[in-house]
Amino acid sequence: MKKTDKRQNDSLMLKKLRRKIILINVCLCGAILFGIIAGVCGNSYRMARTELEMGLRAVLERDRGNQPGNPPKMDRFPQMHGWMLDAYTIVTVNRDGEILSRTDRNVERTDEAVASAVATVLASEEPQGIVYRESLMYVSRMTPAGVRIAFAGMEGVYTALWENIAVYAALFAAGIAVIVGISFALATLAVRPVESAWRRQKQFIADASHELKTPLTVILANTGILLSHPQETVASQAQWITSTDEEAKGMRRLVEQMLELARTDASETAPVCADVDLSALIEGCALCFEPSAYEKEMTIECAIEPGIHLFSDSERLTQLTRILLDNALKYGERGTAVRVTLREEGKKAILQVTNAGTPIPEADLPHLFDRFYRTDKVRGEGGYGLGLAIAKSTAEFLGGSVSAESSAESGTTFTVVLPRQ
Repeated sequence: MKKTDKRQNDSLMLKKLRRKIILINVCLCGAILFGIIAGVCGNSYRMARTELEMGLRAVLERDRGNQPGNPPKMDRFPQMHGWMLDAYTIVTVNRDGEILSRTDRNVERTDEAVASAVATVLASEEPQGIVYRESLMYVSRMTPAGVRIAFAGMEGVYTALWENIAVYAALFAAGIAVIVGISFALATLAVRPVESAWRRQKQFIADASHELKTPLTVILANTGILLSHPQETVASQAQWITSTDEEAKGMRRLVEQMLELARTDASETAPVCADVDLSALIEGCALCFEPSAYEKEMTIECAIEPGIHLFSDSERLTQLTRILLDNALKYGERGTAVRVTLREEGKKAILQVTNAGTPIPEADLPHLFDRFYRTDKVRGEGGYGLGLAIAKSTAEFLGGSVSAESSAESGTTFTVVLPRQ
């Protein structure tokens, strides 16, 4: 039940993360889409108002041109939409606000509505504008006879605006539906590496706990034996003391390796870069492992091009090289040779470490650099499965990469590609 509850909690957490990503995407894209639609609708409304205003100006110009002594000047105005020009009211008002004349074309407005609109226009003292209470747009002009005011209803502008809003609202709803679908797909892709990293983290903790549990069990058992024989001498209990010491040292190595991985993952330290003679560094590392090779009746053969320099972190490079050499000697067959080659290819340095022995199964190759991963063949070698994981993290930390290939004919080869700069 506990495992089932944990899986359900993990699944619920990932679902919440997916929903949050979808919500953020929908809100962000929806706000952008709404802003675009609002801008388009607003621009259409302004254009309709401008055209209506130009139509009213054309009406006043035509009306002035029809008066004696004023020839028509309609060529100054572009052709307007019919509904803007076919329905209007023109009034002439004296200085006292009295309506002297009124002309209605294709409209029926009450005297009260016209008088109210005229009063609003005279009070505003603006040559053009909107009488919102009567839903009328006006344009006024001073003439010798008085103030000429042309009115036109805003119904056509409002109708066009609401038609646009209805169309764009449907487009907005369709756009939101598409955004939700795309966001769901993107959220699924985004959560996938998070889910994978979460699983790896849980597996890492479980594996680390398992690896620490074994030496702790041995240490507790040994101390229990020592405590049960308090009268015995240290010499007589040397077996249990030595075993405890070995297990404690193994735990220390494991903790150090886990801390090294944690520091590399967190990028807490930057590479201390300087000019490094990689050829000399690798030769020095190979020389340090000669005693280990001698114990296993193995040899280390070097084919290193001289004078290859990198601008990199010498300490990290040494760590990387030592891990690969230690791995090659640990899992190579007794009496064989470990080949170390270094060459330069363009702006990269290629380091290869090869050992002979039973090839690594093809199914295991993709997982060699996983943490705590060990093939069945090497589970009894005393390692924790972190060495190659550290090698990969170190190579990537230095801007390079590491890979592995294995066959019965050529043995197992680890290849490190490092940038010169």
